[in-house]
Amino acid sequence: MDSNASLISKIIQALELNVKKTFSEQISINKSTLDLAFDYAVAGMITVYQKWFNSDRTQSIEDISKSLSIIISTGVNGLLDSGI
Repeated sequence: MDSNASLISKIIQALELNVKKTFSEQISINKSTLDLAFDYAVAGMITVYQKWFNSDRTQSIEDISKSLSIIISTGVNGLLDSGI
């Protein structure tokens, strides 16, 4: 496994423990649905950050993170409604 994949794997594992624990304490959701939502969100976030790191970085990391936060919490419609 190359170092990039290894780092991503470690980040995902760290996020998984914390995010799933927090979500399961705050909302009633079955494990398989939580796993599905987590995997979907993390895969998208990792892809966005990888593309940002490999680009000319015209957007700030703060702007990228804010947009991702909106998408994760309210979906793409939330991002469209925010006017970002």
